[in-house]
Amino acid sequence: MFDTYNSYGCWCGYGGSGEIVDEIDNCCQSHDKCWEGSSCSWFQKYFGPTYSFKCLDKRGRPLTLEQLSPASSEHRKDGPPGDTKGVPHCVWEEDFDICTMQLCSCDRIFAECLAKLPVPDAKRECDGEWRPLDDVPTEKHSSTAKFRN
Repeated sequence: MFDTYNSYGCWCGYGGSGEIVDEIDNCCQSHDKCWEGSSCSWFQKYFGPTYSFKCLDKRGRPLTLEQLSPASSEHRKDGPPGDTKGVPHCVWEEDFDICTMQLCSCDRIFAECLAKLPVPDAKRECDGEWRPLDDVPTEKHSSTAKFRN
């Protein structure tokens, strides 16, 4: 999953700049801005806290990794009533501080944003000056980018 979105567009991956190329890139920019707005130090953001999370269905029941698999009917938007994509929840640990919860919340919002969008077949490329190095094939930013349903 990380490889799908890392170095996608202008905002996905380390750093970010330039014009947003599509909805996925918009999710990434919002995530970057959320992290920037946290009370965490730079070191805490990039080398610091780890946290636990769990995914629940609409009824509040925990979902297994198998149920979260894209091949599962419970993962599809058109799955049976009551079955849905997992909704991520940050799990509060005794030693968590406000920074950890802020970063987990940013990541939760990011996951929810990406979950609303189709997984791309190819990476969109940034037209801006700065672009992280990446050896993954990209597709130049255009209105003809293809996405998988």
